[in-house]
Amino acid sequence: MVASQLGRNVYRVSATGVITELAKEIPVPAAIGYDTKRNRLLIPQIALSSVTMVDLP
Repeated sequence: MVASQLGRNVYRVSATGVITELAKEIPVPAAIGYDTKRNRLLIPQIALSSVTMVDLP
């Protein structure tokens, strides 16, 4: 998974190079985390001093 501060998105990049958008319109995403138990993406937002949680399919 890759966070783009310029693009304001978080992407999954597969081993074959396929890029999938996982979360969009995230202001200044920081070091992302992944909760394997709940299949959830955790995205700290520096500018907002908050964390966004995204449930993955």
